[in-house]
Amino acid sequence: MKNILYIFIIAFIMTSCADKPKSVTAHSVQNPETEKEDKLIGSYITANTDAGAHCLLKIMPLPNGTGYAYRLTTDERMEEGKLTQSHDATTNQDFIMLEGIHWDEYDGDISDDENDEAPKNTPPEEPVGIGGLITGDTITIQNYGNAMNSYTKLAEVSDKYIILIKQ
Repeated sequence: MKNILYIFIIAFIMTSCADKPKSVTAHSVQNPETEKEDKLIGSYITANTDAGAHCLLKIMPLPNGTGYAYRLTTDERMEEGKLTQSHDATTNQDFIMLEGIHWDEYDGDISDDENDEAPKNTPPEEPVGIGGLITGDTITIQNYGNAMNSYTKLAEVSDKYIILIKQ
């Protein structure tokens, strides 16, 4: 009787552990690039602030048929436009570009003023677009420069590095 019980238990374990056919869903057959892009969708909200200053910054990547758009909101503005992605194979880093946003301040690169061929009275061309580094669920944007390359992208944010975490 014991032997029959052991055989029954072993047979039960073998049948319950056997590989069963798995159904294939649309999600399991995705292009790796599409899967990578889909991870971008969501709301990214500021995680850091300097010396107690607070500025809520929110970026929302949105699908738009052929690619992505974005909505950037702060306490003082709301911007919308095209979002582009890129990958640097040499550093294996992913980047986004929020196109169409004019920088709030830009004095240009003053490190090589002696060799400039442009007349001194000509203001530097104002950059347009804000880039960010994507690392996992975090977007990092360098918001302002230094004395040699003076700029501010979003004046209402006091942080040098704006860190946005996906919510």
